[in-house]
Amino acid sequence: MKLQSTIHDKLSIALILIIVSFFTIALLASSIVRAQAEAPFIEIGLPGPAFSGVVPAPDGRLYGVTYEGGTSNRGTLYSVDTALSAVVVHVNFTGTNGAIPYDELTYDAASAKFYGTTDRGGVENRGTIFSYIPGANAVTTVKEIVGFGNSSARGPLVVSGGYIYGSIRVYPNGGVFRMAIDGSAYTIIHNFADIDSRPQTLTLGADGKLYGVTFAGGLNCVPNDPNTFCGTVFRLRPVLPGDTDTQFQTLYQIQNLSDSALERKLVYGSDGLLYFNNFKRIYRLDPQNPNPASTFQMIWDESGGSISMSFIEGADNRLYAANYGSGNVGAGRIFSLNRDGSGESNLRNFSFTIGSKAYGPYGILYRSPSGAIYGTTEYTISPTTYGTVFAIGLGNNTPPVLSNV
Repeated sequence: MKLQSTIHDKLSIALILIIVSFFTIALLASSIVRAQAEAPFIEIGLPGPAFSGVVPAPDGRLYGVTYEGGTSNRGTLYSVDTALSAVVVHVNFTGTNGAIPYDELTYDAASAKFYGTTDRGGVENRGTIFSYIPGANAVTTVKEIVGFGNSSARGPLVVSGGYIYGSIRVYPNGGVFRMAIDGSAYTIIHNFADIDSRPQTLTLGADGKLYGVTFAGGLNCVPNDPNTFCGTVFRLRPVLPGDTDTQFQTLYQIQNLSDSALERKLVYGSDGLLYFNNFKRIYRLDPQNPNPASTFQMIWDESGGSISMSFIEGADNRLYAANYGSGNVGAGRIFSLNRDGSGESNLRNFSFTIGSKAYGPYGILYRSPSGAIYGTTEYTISPTTYGTVFAIGLGNNTPPVLSNV
């Protein structure tokens, strides 16, 4: 009887220890989740929905655009201080000065100006390219897109050596253009040969060459659909007037449908590798390898899928990504990872029901020298249609400011 009692006591103690251990682990996990959920985060409302992220200027402010809102509901150009205490609208787009700016601005230190694009507006409503002096109350249209089959240029633009380079939807397959920063000497330096290539934003590499991806073109990767072409990675020289030898090269052609539809801005890493993505996967390859295609590698696959994704490389050599439609509830999230795809860290899950109810982080992120991550969302639930600009790793969890200007 005593033996049975001893066994029972030991089993009871063991059971209690197991229960205590379970609750201890649960509480610890809960505290870790809370700590992650309570990472410093502040935001402020924008005058309209935004696809564009924010870009720093020498005056210490961050500049961006909304594609709607403003006096004509055709978009705005705004700035905000780095503490996100107040948004200032500098320019209202009306159509005459451009309309519906989707993409990030590019700051050029040599001219001390921003350069940007609008999707519509101008004399033929095909879009514009403009310059902007930080703090000014007007943009200067340097180029109006005109001509049958031509439509808006894609930003952010590349500005180098007094010239602007960019991709454009030019009939029939898209092209790369060059022009002086005053809008003169506009010319197409490369026409894509593949049907409906849809070239995305260009990147100037550390090797002095322009890099980019195409949404389509390249190989037909769906044998039973002869009209599906899955995208490419390319490079060319940013030639100057009088030089036509762009040395255009296709570095890789996407081989299967799951890797197709490359989008947004390619990253030329500090390690010399190219990083690029479609709506849910991140890839890399070595452009300096004699056979770049042999180095193609998928490093990240977002579980659950997404709608669109963009990313940057931070000074800490990690990649920081804004995923428009992933996260806990599909409202989008911000995360970081090592350049080989390891070490994922979730920085922010957006929500349709919690907090400000901001959702849809689409714009290219900006990581400040202090390590704070700035970005934008396209929408909030309340007030409807207005986006936000946010900062992660800044402040002390002060309540979000949601007043819209």
